[in-house]
Amino acid sequence: MRSGLIGIIFFGIMLGIVVPAQADNPNIQITIPESVEVKPGVIQLQQVARLAGDPSRIQRLQRVELGEAPDPGQFRWMSKNYILYRLAQAGWDRSEIQLMMPDRFQVVGAGISLSATAIQEQVQSVLASRVPQEWTQWSLLPNQSSMVYWLPPGPYRIEVEPMETGLKPGTNVLMVRLMTGEKLWRRLTMAVRIQAIGRVPILPADLERGAVLDKTIVQWDERALKGNELFQIPDEPQRAKYRLRRGEPLRERDLEIVPKVFKGSHITIEVYIGQTRVQVRGRALRDGGLGQMIPVENITSRKVINAVVIGTGKVEVRNHG
Repeated sequence: MRSGLIGIIFFGIMLGIVVPAQADNPNIQITIPESVEVKPGVIQLQQVARLAGDPSRIQRLQRVELGEAPDPGQFRWMSKNYILYRLAQAGWDRSEIQLMMPDRFQVVGAGISLSATAIQEQVQSVLASRVPQEWTQWSLLPNQSSMVYWLPPGPYRIEVEPMETGLKPGTNVLMVRLMTGEKLWRRLTMAVRIQAIGRVPILPADLERGAVLDKTIVQWDERALKGNELFQIPDEPQRAKYRLRRGEPLRERDLEIVPKVFKGSHITIEVYIGQTRVQVRGRALRDGGLGQMIPVENITSRKVINAVVIGTGKVEVRNHG
């Protein structure tokens, strides 16, 4: 009886020795550093860890999934308990694995970082084909933004969406696309400041309001542009809308066509009804240049209608019943 008891005790002691020995000497080692970088998609263990041990078993172990990778430039933390949980989910016994890692490690999304300045440099290359031909020089003023944008690893390109209005000196708001292949990764609203120089008409002397511009005395000079400058004088005679100072570039808003019809003057109204033309006397209610539509009054009927100026003292109305 006593010898049997001794045998059981001895077996128990041996079992206590053997079992821990298996746990202390697992046949697979997993080593994870404090920080790793991963590509977009589902993270597998082989992307974050160094695996050692039986090659046939490692082949299955390296495909254990750990969840989605962070966006490019972003990061997340993974704990030791989380890794053990994922291994258990995949059917791995803790006793056969030696896991060497900190209590938690950082997983960083791999990507390409682009500063706002770097993006603007590429935007300037895109805009080169869109600047008005009248600009002799132009550039984008430095971007002061400290923003950084991240893209997935791999080729990319920058596109600038077409604008409803053309580029102008000063601030322009652009819609910029960050493209990865044919995929739109991100759409940015970007304000850029343009400085431009162009050859513009300059007045050699003051021009009073209502005075007709003499094109032969206009001088041309390269100036820093502010917007709406004229780059050529219209063929139709022009007059000043208000007093214009000498030495200042002429702008579109400074001039208007010299009227062929003056407000309050008597005019001939030509009315077309089908192929029939009828002339009646009228009165202009507003100045009008050639081709402009103005309101006029039929002197006989006192009716006010819109008519197109076709010559000195003449306007035309078509399809008027």
